Amino acid sequence: MQILYKDIYDTSDKNRVLDVNPTDTIEKVKAKIRHNEGLPRHQVKLLLRPAYRWFELKDGRSLKDCRIGHMSTLEVAVKWLSEQQMDGDLRLLRVELEDVQSQLATAASQLGRQEELTAAVIEAMEKHLDEERAKHAKAEAESNKRRGEKGMMSACVVCYDAPLEVVLMPCRHLCLCSGCFEELKEHDGGRLLCPICRNQCDTELSGPVY
Repeated sequence: MQILYKDIYDTSDKNRVLDVNPTDTIEKVKAKIRHNEGLPRHQVKLLLRPAYRWFELKDGRSLKDCRIGHMSTLEVAVKWLSEQQMDGDLRLLRVELEDVQSQLATAASQLGRQEELTAAVIEAMEKHLDEERAKHAKAEAESNKRRGEKGMMSACVVCYDAPLEVVLMPCRHLCLCSGCFEELKEHDGGRLLCPICRNQCDTELSGPVY
């Protein structure tokens, strides 16, 4: 639909046509008028009033809510802001801009410190993990070494195959299997030396342990 509007300060009493929709809000109608008249938003304030009732139309309402229909006439009051008012608004905008910039700088600084703290925590965790891995590897190596030594001591010191079965006397070393014990007794005229301490053993007292 179309509505008519005119400047209340225009003595020519000339109406202008504006294409609108019934659902258009007052803000949207003001924007269309500003666009048609070339009025900068920061320099003017528009007051829309139906000519037949003469009251200010509030922002947020639609033309339909205000009962403005096709070819209704609205009067427009253009209030030009003074240069002093414009300077005040600009100063206020600068203060708000500086405040926003300060907040952004503070947030960036806090984010930087948080990143540094996170990096330090990660580095400490990685160092601790490396230490734990080294301890685990060392413990595992010692455990393997002990198992190997235990395995070696559980086998005959001569053949390294058969289990330990014979205790030599009087040194009491358990270091031979039965087969190697019998062979060593027959070797060298029945003279038996302990493979560990090299002391002479008594073949009568030495023998298997069951």
